Amino acid sequence: MRLETTQERPPQYHVLGRRAVLQVAWEADRTVADVAQTFDFLMGVTPSNLRETWEGFRASGFEQMPKFRYRPLTFDLALLKRTLYDIDLDPLEDPALADLFRDKRNELDLQLTMLESRESSRFLYGSLQLYGGIEQPLRRIAEGLLDGVSPDEDSPEAGEGGDEAVLDAEGFARLARAEVEAYRASVPDLAPTIEVCDDVTSLMVSRGNLLISPETRISPSRASALIQHEVGTHVLTYFNATRQPLRLLQCGLSGYEELQEGLAVMAEFLAGGLNHGRLRLLAARVLACDCCVQGASFVETFRVLHHGHAFSPRTAFQITMRVYRGGGLVKDQLYLKGLSRLLRYLASGGVLHYSPCGWESSASNTSR
Repeated sequence: MRLETTQERPPQYHVLGRRAVLQVAWEADRTVADVAQTFDFLMGVTPSNLRETWEGFRASGFEQMPKFRYRPLTFDLALLKRTLYDIDLDPLEDPALADLFRDKRNELDLQLTMLESRESSRFLYGSLQLYGGIEQPLRRIAEGLLDGVSPDEDSPEAGEGGDEAVLDAEGFARLARAEVEAYRASVPDLAPTIEVCDDVTSLMVSRGNLLISPETRISPSRASALIQHEVGTHVLTYFNATRQPLRLLQCGLSGYEELQEGLAVMAEFLAGGLNHGRLRLLAARVLACDCCVQGASFVETFRVLHHGHAFSPRTAFQITMRVYRGGGLVKDQLYLKGLSRLLRYLASGGVLHYSPCGWESSASNTSR
C-alpha cells in the first residue's frame, strides 16, 4: 500500500486544530458581555453636577477644589466579580481566544475596583494600570504642540465659540442625525440614539448612542470633523461589532481605546477640521494627565493650563475636570497617544481601509 503525502506546510500547528468554536467559548462570551453591559464605566466616573461645580469654582476665583458628585452604583460589585471569575477558560483550546477573554476579564475587574474606589487615592493607581503612565516622548510632543501652535484658536467644542457663530447642542444633534440617515442608505439597521443629556461633559458615545451636553457650543468649521469622530468612528465601530458573532467585540477588546481615539482624531483630520485649537486641546489633556500623576492639585493643574498656556477659564476647567474626575483618570492621554502611534504606523507603510461599517486595518498589530 502506498501512502499519500502532501506538500502543504502549515505555518504552525494551531492551524490543524478545530475549525469551529467550542460551546464553552460561546458561554464565556455571553457571560463576559453580560457583565460588561451591566455597568457603564465612563458614565460611572463622570460627575453628575458639572454645571454646579463650574459655577462654584468660578465664584471662588478659581481657588477652591470642586466637590464632584457621582451616580450611585446600582449593581453588586462583588457579585459581578464573582461572575467573572466563575468563567472557566481552561477548556478553551484556542489560546488566542482564551487570551482575549482573560484580558477583558482583567480589564472589567479593574474597572469595577476603580468604581468602588472613586474619590480615593487608589483610583489613580487603577487608572494607570488601565491606561498606562504618561511616557516622556508623548509629553514632549504635547509640550511641542502647546509651545509651537498659536493659542488664538481656543477649543470651540469645550464651550468657547469666540466670535464665530456656533452650533448649540440641538443644532449639532440635527447634524449627527442627518449623518446617521446618510449611512442608513448602506446600513438600514443603523439606529443609534442621539440625545442631549444633562450629565455628560461634552460629547460621549455610550454603547453606540451619542450623548451631547446641553452646554455644547461648536463652531461650524469643527462640526463636520466632530461628526466623523463621534458618528463616523465610534458609533459605526459599535454597530459593526453588533454584526459579529462574538459579543465581546461590542464591549471592546481590552486596551482598544488608544487605537479607537487615534482613528477618531485621524477622521477629524481627513474631514479637514483638525485645527490649531483641537491640537492644543489634545496636547493639554496629556499635560493635565501628567500633572495629575505627578501629584499636582486640581487648582494647580488649572493654573498651568489657564495661566501657563492661555486656555480660557472654562476650557481649562473642563480639561482639568476630565482628568481629575473619580480621583485621577488618565484616559485623555490616549487621543494624542493613539494619533501619534497611528501616524508612525502609516509612515512605516501601514494601510487603513474605510467602509460604511467603520475603519479596518490590514495589519494585525493594530487590532486593538
